[in-house]
Formats: sequence, C-alpha cells, structure tokens
Amino acid sequence: MTEEQTSTFEIPTDTMHLSDLGNSRLLVQLHGKDLRWCGAMPDHGWLRWDRNRWVVDNTQEVVRLAMRVPEEWWERAPPEVDQSIGLSEEDTKKAKIRKAMLAHALKSESAAGLTSMVKLASAHADIATKQPQWDADPWLFNTPNLTYNFQTMKQHEPRRTDLITKSAMVGA
Repeated sequence: MTEEQTSTFEIPTDTMHLSDLGNSRLLVQLHGKDLRWCGAMPDHGWLRWDRNRWVVDNTQEVVRLAMRVPEEWWERAPPEVDQSIGLSEEDTKKAKIRKAMLAHALKSESAAGLTSMVKLASAHADIATKQPQWDADPWLFNTPNLTYNFQTMKQHEPRRTDLITKSAMVGA
C-alpha cells in the first residue's frame, strides 16, 4: 500500500449506516490514516501516528477521536426545516432523516456506543495489522526529522507506511 492509499479512507456514503458499524466506518474515514490496531501490542493494541513514528496509544487517543464521531453525525444531519408551514415531501423526508441522525448521534455518545465503535474499527482492513509488520525493515533508521535507509543510502521524511515504532532521539 502506498502512502497515498493509506491516507485516503473514502467510504461511500450509502454504506454509512446509523449503527455501531457505521460509526466505526466513519471513525476510520475521519481518522484512520493516523490509527492502527495490532492485538499483540500492549495497552489494548492501538497505535497512533505522531508525525514521526507509530506510538502505542496509552492515553486513549482513539477514544477521544471516537468521541468526535457523534459530533460529525450532528454536523451531517440535514438542517432543521420550518414546520410552521406545510412541508413538501422532500422536507418531510429531510426531517425524518434529521431526527434519525440526531437520535443516533445521541445514542453513539454513550460509553457502550463508543466502546463498540472502537472495537469494530480495530477490525477494519485499513487499520488491523500483525506484529511482524512493525519495524520489519532492518535497514530503516528513524530520527525525529528523517528516516534513513542504510541499504539505499537515501533518506526521506518519516512515513506511515514504513510502520516504524522506534526513533532515535537525535535529529538530522
């Protein structure tokens, strides 16, 4: 997978169901480029990108990001329609959609809703990884500013796709 592919998590809107699975898909769409799951990692297996390397998420950043998903549903809901005048068929449909989306957003804010969303997100193909994928290239050496490839003698900015969790404390 290229860097470009990992930073694009477009999920068609017709698959965005008002459910825990729909929430997990929205979490991946919004924040997936900076999240990975590996069950063999400590602290529940979540890793997050810190602009230099992947670090174990021992501060529950994934939960804080999940808390933004219900807010996103609120923002995506159709605007409220003036019901003081007769509603067109289209306005009636929008009002029903709005009501359903806002009810779902409210339900999604619960601890159970957030827990389910995070658990399901860990299984998404773009998020789930295996232990052998991490720090697998022995030729790569990461610093806060650059990654050095001692096989090719080239350097590049740190990339998510290198799946590096370690970094020297000295920059280039």
